[in-house]
Amino acid sequence: MVKLSSMKYPVISTEQAWVLARWAAVAILVLVVAALVPPGSLPYPSGSDYSDAAISHWPNTHFLRESVWKYGEWPLWNPLHMLGQPFAANPLSKVWYPPQWLSLPLSPTYHLNVMLYLHMAWLALGMFAWLRAERVRLLTAFLFTVAWGLNPKLIGHLGAGHLDIVYGLAWVPWLLWAVRRVVDTPSMEWGGVAGCVAALLVLADVRIAFYMLPVAAIYAIANSIAKRRSLLCGWKTYSLAMILLLLLTAVQTIPLLAVSPYLTRAALTAQEAAVFSLPPQYLLGMLFPDLGGFHEWMTYLGLPVIGLAVVELFRKRGGWRAWLWWGMAILALLWALGSNGPLFLPVVKLLPLTSWFRVPSRAWFVVVISLVIAGMYGLEGLLKHGLGRRGRLIALAMAFAGIAWTSAALVMPGLQGVITGTGAALFGIGSGLWLAGGGLADLVASLDAPSHMRGRVIGSVLLLVTLILSLLGVDVTLVSARSMADIERPEQEIIAHIDGSCGSVYSPTFDLIGPATARAGLATLHSVDPFQLQTSAWHIAAAAGVELDGYSVIAPPLPPGETDLQEIELDVDLLRTLGVCWIVAEPEIRAEELQSHVQLHDATIIYRLPDEPPAVPQGVYLDVKPSMGVNTIKSKICTETDLSRIVIPQAWMPGWRAWVDGLPVSTAAWSGLLATEGDFPSGCHTVEFAYRPLADVAGMGVTGLTVLGLVVWVVFRRRKQVYHA
Repeated sequence: MVKLSSMKYPVISTEQAWVLARWAAVAILVLVVAALVPPGSLPYPSGSDYSDAAISHWPNTHFLRESVWKYGEWPLWNPLHMLGQPFAANPLSKVWYPPQWLSLPLSPTYHLNVMLYLHMAWLALGMFAWLRAERVRLLTAFLFTVAWGLNPKLIGHLGAGHLDIVYGLAWVPWLLWAVRRVVDTPSMEWGGVAGCVAALLVLADVRIAFYMLPVAAIYAIANSIAKRRSLLCGWKTYSLAMILLLLLTAVQTIPLLAVSPYLTRAALTAQEAAVFSLPPQYLLGMLFPDLGGFHEWMTYLGLPVIGLAVVELFRKRGGWRAWLWWGMAILALLWALGSNGPLFLPVVKLLPLTSWFRVPSRAWFVVVISLVIAGMYGLEGLLKHGLGRRGRLIALAMAFAGIAWTSAALVMPGLQGVITGTGAALFGIGSGLWLAGGGLADLVASLDAPSHMRGRVIGSVLLLVTLILSLLGVDVTLVSARSMADIERPEQEIIAHIDGSCGSVYSPTFDLIGPATARAGLATLHSVDPFQLQTSAWHIAAAAGVELDGYSVIAPPLPPGETDLQEIELDVDLLRTLGVCWIVAEPEIRAEELQSHVQLHDATIIYRLPDEPPAVPQGVYLDVKPSMGVNTIKSKICTETDLSRIVIPQAWMPGWRAWVDGLPVSTAAWSGLLATEGDFPSGCHTVEFAYRPLADVAGMGVTGLTVLGLVVWVVFRRRKQVYHA
């Protein structure tokens, strides 16, 4: 018989172990997301026909790619939605987020796939970098990398197609890592790194940055206090980080601030901003996951995370750090409750700018990261100091309760599913805490076994396995991948009967809003987009026969309780004025001027508007079929009368320039539409409009010079170091 003491075990260095674990975590996260969203597909919520990945991200990616390769221009204006809208100024377009430029060599679908996989890998690498800087154990780093990367709130938003939220969350651990480096070794170099990382987070998703930048600031303060170091000691470093953050994001923030007074979001009320406030009953989802649930109300973050955070809270040596992060979690929870809680509405009324960050339930990401940090300290303290006799008894009781719970659920009809899974997770947590807390330390230590097989390590592994299984059990219910063929098929049949050169399309049933429409280059009056110009939203609502009452991400807005506008009588004259020549609806709509052009087998009807030009005042020429390009619009007109205005169905904004027959003329809004000013004699004229906003140029200049300065500074520092070496 071979004795354990005589057996040889492969020995690897600590550094090698960290490298292997790091790439194992990367592989797990990427493979899970690739299984949920295979290459060539887009994510959808389970049981839903709509996804932001198809409605927003795919068309934006396609438009950026087409603008550069087909037109040779960087897109500042998109003429294809809602009478046109600023494109680069819209944070959701991701024009200024450097990884988005991968769309230039890749097709839109595979670009979005690659972006997802790369950001999940980046998330895992960032978690390991941050937790290594925290000097935690390898198993702790692995467990909480999984906890952050596979938390159902993140995966739920991925399923909803909120890919930019996933991008932003991938930068959060890197931000914490940079902040930790700044606290440990305050220097201009680390201040620069922190500023660059914070800027990339803002460009990835400004909504996540709104929540996570304060978390990073509190994290910096907490670590400085722990080191008994005054924040004033590193004021130069922090100042540099904040200045770089402002300068590097100027390319996005300056244009956004310039257009913000013209957006419907400027009139957002506190109650409208509180949309999708977290209902209090969904807090039960922390214990009983809502399988296939609504992503905005997803609260499950893994029972092992909660258990370890509770351990840190009640551990005698836990200190103030546990109370700090639990306090952060509770504060974020109160914010997430929105109109159902005491915090959101008073703050928004006091600070109206915060209303721009609507959907308060997204503050739940702060709950997740706060409890991840508290749980991290909890596991480290557990492995170092044990659980104590009373704690081990409680953990053992939890394990037996989990066994009883699971057994009862299996034998009693109707209690399977979530109830069974919660019981199994309770057993895993209880037994894992008992082992990690030293429950079998003496027994395992009495055996001549290698160190990595001791009880506390086994307990940590059991907690890790429990966490992975419980998270995956929820995650797989939140995402439904669809191939591009399935996504585009419903629209392709409609597009085959539409002449794109005629003008734009309006659908009261919100057809033609996906990739096939973007690929065909069709302009649509309707859209689903939170970035709407006020005048455009008003015109679209009036043409659809509805009233614009309050903020809406849908254009035209839907009346309460309605899913489409097919029963509403259209203003056909106004539709013609806005350049619409096709209407797609299901079933038949009410409008005497319309005649059915073609009826498809699924009851969808395509209508052709009359060719008669819309009525306009004397001296005004309205061209409803101009030639649309990127940032430029051209029109060739011939008239027998003198003109005072030439109008096209695009929204007016500051930044439009115009030329008639090569000579510059001023532009102005004609009933909110883009128009020239001046006297034009009868005859034929060539009119050209170009969108050249000063704010975009200023933003590009500020950020471009900052990037150039950073490059020069880095090169100079490197040469200086080489010279001294």
